[in-house]
Amino acid sequence: MIRHCVFVRFRNDIGVDERKAIHADLEALRSVINGMGTVRFSTNVSPEPFARGFSHGFTIDFRDAAARDATSCMRRISVPAPGWSRPSKAARRD
Repeated sequence: MIRHCVFVRFRNDIGVDERKAIHADLEALRSVINGMGTVRFSTNVSPEPFARGFSHGFTIDFRDAAARDATSCMRRISVPAPGWSRPSKAARRD
């Protein structure tokens, strides 16, 4: 099992209802991506000072590395959902 972790910084104008819609869209991918399992969402509740502005996050469990890697082509062509912030170039590792 592979647990993929994603940390999110929502714009200030993105409310709870829109966040729930984004979560529902991610959950719906389970019916499309073979080997995609549980999706969990949470606010960042860590007391450690390492959040760097990422106030929310989610994890996706994949059956194995092949299932996780099958989503890589989707990431290359996808556009972030409204309200999601891409990290600055300095923060990205691509």
